Amino acid sequence: QVARIDKLSRQPVAADVERALIAMLEAHIVGAHAILFSDYRNGLITAGLIEAARAAAGSGTLLTADAQGEFDKYAGFDLVKCNADEAREVLGRDLRGDDAFAAAALELCQRLKLRRFMAITRGAEGITLGVVGADGASAHHLRASATSEVYDTVGAGDTTIALLTLATAAGADPLSAAVLANVAGGLVVRRVGNYCPTPDELRRALTEEQAN
Repeated sequence: QVARIDKLSRQPVAADVERALIAMLEAHIVGAHAILFSDYRNGLITAGLIEAARAAAGSGTLLTADAQGEFDKYAGFDLVKCNADEAREVLGRDLRGDDAFAAAALELCQRLKLRRFMAITRGAEGITLGVVGADGASAHHLRASATSEVYDTVGAGDTTIALLTLATAAGADPLSAAVLANVAGGLVVRRVGNYCPTPDELRRALTEEQAN
């Protein structure tokens, strides 16, 4: 992929559409272990929809988001993910190296009052986590999955937040969830177009990763 041009509206959806979305959310949230918002900033995920999710989720439902620039809307969530450029934009400063990204992840954890962790994906440099713990917040870096062939990065970010959410909902700690997300992202970039790794593929890739 050399270039991509998207042409879309960022205006919030109409009030009647928002009400319909909230009604659907409330009807389907019963028994859900997690709610993931992948925010492409196209007006669909409104502040009202987020507030409805908070109200309907209860204490046992994980709330996660791929913020993609809309950070403050997800204050109080369990987990928020962004990429390096989005972190630079929201914090208003350049970020280079592990120390700078560690400080950024911790700052975003505090700013958003996250309940579990903040994840900043950094492409070939891996992923940086700001983790909220009983003894305070801590930062961690994970190297990128060993990938010699990158054909297409489409879907890598979606895969990362999906695996972070799934693993966390299943009881994994933040570092284990990030390991799974890194490995899954490495599988996705080896394929052209959107691709969803199978559990068997992920299991084999994780075994190879641990062997290396």
